[in-house]
Amino acid sequence: MLILLTALVVLVTLVGQAPLLPVLLRRFGLIESDRRRVEAMTARKAGLQAALTRLDELAEDDDLDDQTADAYRQMLELRLERVQYFLEEDEHDGERTSPPNSRRVRAELVRAQRAKLTALYRKGRIGAETLREITRELDFEDPVVIRRARS
Repeated sequence: MLILLTALVVLVTLVGQAPLLPVLLRRFGLIESDRRRVEAMTARKAGLQAALTRLDELAEDDDLDDQTADAYRQMLELRLERVQYFLEEDEHDGERTSPPNSRRVRAELVRAQRAKLTALYRKGRIGAETLREITRELDFEDPVVIRRARS
């Protein structure tokens, strides 16, 4: 009887508390809420669009050579594409319209970047703070991390 009671307590503890974990994590600010993430991505999108507009103005006024303007345009457009990718996912309740291999390829690319960063850290070429900062940025690109945060 004692074993049955112990098993029941463990089962109730695991099943009863597991659904509350994401709520508690959001409440304590350990993961950001969906509303806050969408708000941040929308703000990033607006900022990037303003930067692209200003870049076009600078290029038209000949304040900027074409090569430099193209380099900045590519950088800003890539960032904008990434932001739109996340916003698109929210509009479709987590379903992406990108090809099925896209998520796997992105995960592999992020994994390669993490491995290189770890190697640089172990060799003493970058410090712990740099490693943490870039790892946080990679968390926003890693489909595995994003999927875990949504659960």
